[in-house]
Amino acid sequence: MKRQVHVEDLINQQQLSWFHAIVILVSFLVMVLDGYDVAIMGFVAPQLRVDWMLSADALGAVLSAALIGQAVGALAGGPLADRFGRRPIVLASVACLGVWTIATAACSSVTSMAAYRLFTGFGMGAAIPVTSALISELMPRRSRSLMITLALCGFTAGGACGGFLAAWLIPEFGWRSVVLIGGVAPVVLFFLLVATLPESPKYLMTRVGGEQAILKTMRRISPGFNFENSVFVSVAPQTVEVAPISELLTRRLRFGTCMLWCAYFCTLFLIYLLNGWLPTLIKEDGGYDIAHSAVATTMFHIGGPIGALIVGWAMDRWNKQYVLASVFLIAAVCLGITGQVTGNYVLLCASILIIGSCLGAVASA
Repeated sequence: MKRQVHVEDLINQQQLSWFHAIVILVSFLVMVLDGYDVAIMGFVAPQLRVDWMLSADALGAVLSAALIGQAVGALAGGPLADRFGRRPIVLASVACLGVWTIATAACSSVTSMAAYRLFTGFGMGAAIPVTSALISELMPRRSRSLMITLALCGFTAGGACGGFLAAWLIPEFGWRSVVLIGGVAPVVLFFLLVATLPESPKYLMTRVGGEQAILKTMRRISPGFNFENSVFVSVAPQTVEVAPISELLTRRLRFGTCMLWCAYFCTLFLIYLLNGWLPTLIKEDGGYDIAHSAVATTMFHIGGPIGALIVGWAMDRWNKQYVLASVFLIAAVCLGITGQVTGNYVLLCASILIIGSCLGAVASA
């Protein structure tokens, strides 16, 4: 008689190992390249505008195209991952980043660049949620949140790396060199993922004939376990009472819900607005060169994780509403100050760092 092995229970019983470290490392790299490609057009925009003599409207179309693609990719990524598997969608997202970013580096018109950035956005939008889902299904429950958070730190790290590389490469080799790196690196990572990234056992449990694939993955997760004469089963999901979304719009919760939606909308609006236009504004209004503009904007990306850690610590100790309201107030004050201190580079970088810290904290709160 075959022994039943509960896949989720066995995963949750494991100590963190080299297998988990490799999964987090390659997932972190996916996030790094995703963050790099999201941020990179903002860094090259000032030089692109000069080289191609673009109007603000034309530049805006290029910067916005990827955001539209991201929205589509984020919406489609989950259903596609449920149908075809987490691993193929992560691979497809990384390949999409690489191929279309290389195409962006080689293009010669605004129309083609906007189209290529739209296609790149499909990969950007799907990469984070699907990779996070894969991490969640491979990690033991006690370490799951920490591992996902560590991987997600790669997104802001990628944006910061983009700023430093732009400051170094654009003056020497032009804007295409920075974009090309954002395309070649995902292609290299694609082959690394093919060799190292496993499929989710949870997904494989839903596939007919997936027993051998599950066995291969489970042997990597738990190399010391004897799988001889075993059959894999999934733990029955617990019944959880779920409140409908309409509950959020009842009289008791309506005002708070609308305020939270408004706050989150404003936060994301500012993040993407500053991410795309801040280097151009610093260069044109502040009179700085490309390198100084890129480094100043990098402070925005560095501030994100710093603010998330500080505000998360504060929210665990004091009233959450007061903490968030204070963060919004600080961000508003610093946004006003930024426009007044463009002549002082140190103060400009400091104010941008604080703005990034505040917006990053609110977005993750």
